[in-house]
This record gives sequence, C-alpha cells and structure tokens, in this order.
Amino acid sequence: YSHPDKLEVGALVNVPLRNSSKKAIVISETTLPKFRTKPIDRVISSSPVISKIGMDTAQFISDNYFCTFGEAIGSMLPVTFGKKRRLIATKESKNIKLEKRLNLTMEQKKVLDSIKIQGIKNPHLLFGVTGSGKTEIYLQLISEVLKSGKSAIILVPEIALTPQTISRFTKRFGNDSIALLHSGMKETEKFYQWQSINNGNKKIVIGPRSALFAPLNNLGIIIIDEAHETTYKQNNTPRYQ
Repeated sequence: YSHPDKLEVGALVNVPLRNSSKKAIVISETTLPKFRTKPIDRVISSSPVISKIGMDTAQFISDNYFCTFGEAIGSMLPVTFGKKRRLIATKESKNIKLEKRLNLTMEQKKVLDSIKIQGIKNPHLLFGVTGSGKTEIYLQLISEVLKSGKSAIILVPEIALTPQTISRFTKRFGNDSIALLHSGMKETEKFYQWQSINNGNKKIVIGPRSALFAPLNNLGIIIIDEAHETTYKQNNTPRYQ
C-alpha cells in the first residue's frame, strides 16, 4: 500500500482489501516497488496506536503462540477503535482521603529489602496466605516505581477481584492515576480507559490477563497476583500464558 505522506510505524489506517475497506496498522516503510501499489483509503490515526515495544511483543506472540501477527496486534487494541463513538469519562471522586503508607512487619520489610537489593526488573515470587500482607508490599513497590517516573501493571486472576483491588489501590494512590481494563466493560468505557493510558494520563493499570497489553509508557513493574491461577491462560487465539 502507498500514501503520499510519510506515516509513522504504528499508525492506524483503512486500506482496500478485495471489495471492502479494512483497518490496518503500518508496520514498516519501504522504497516504491516495481509493481503497482494500492493507495491507503484513510488515515485514522497518524500518531502510533501501537508502540515499538507493542510491535515487538506482537511478533513474539505470533512466533511463539501459533497465531498471525494481525491476531496478536488485535488483542492490544480496543474493538471500537476507528468507529464513530461518544466517549464518556467515568465519574471519579476527587475528594478521596488517601491512606498513608503502612508500617511493615519485620517479615514484610525483609521481603521488600530483598526485592530492592536484587532489583525490581528481576522476577520475584512471593509466598503468603491471604491476609499475610503481600498487597502492602505491592503498594510500596509501586510507590517507588511511580517516584522514578515509571508506570505499573497489576494483574488479577478474575474480573470479580478487580473492585476490591481497585478500592485498595485507590485509597493509596487516588483515582486520577488508576485505569481499569477488563472484558466486562462497555466498549466505549474500555476505549476511554485505553486512550487515557495511551495519552500518559494513567500510570497504574489493573485488570485480568488482557490488561497486560495496556499501552503504558515506561513500564516499571508488572505484578501478577495469585500467579498460580489457571485463568492466566488464554484459551482463545492468540493463546498465551
């Protein structure tokens, strides 16, 4: 396909395919070939909707989980992208009294210090029964990440667990920096959240496994709560764990 203007990799466009027009992502630029090209119908978003990291992740998924590159890219974008829509912001309370950072027990402090010494970029596995204080460690790690200008993803095994997780994180960080993503949301709301994340307005994303594909910039930490749960396996294409 060809276009008179230079388009960035990751731009969203409409292209002619057989007798219809389909949404497509610009994945690379090349010199004009000898054969005839088809013109791009319309540029939906000249700004990249998929980052370089997103492109690389989609390629990894395609190579390792037996699906097409397009199927992998599709899992990263809201369904309503490019359609006419009316975006409605969620009602967010601005007067939440934020919870102060709690004092850690000796065991929690030992775990937190160990993670900091080994580095957040390395994988760490936390064992502890419900109520043993793992969430407070998550909160304090995320606080450190946010201070360094980075962002965070918190994955939970089920949609049903997101309200209580959101409540705990909202009390610590407020509503303004937190986004929620899951399949039970209306598409317009999901797109609003996606756009807020992509614009850099949200620094913390909470949700089940699909929230892993949130378009966060400068990701600093990924927390997978209850990582042993089987719901972290995706049984539809693209299949991944």
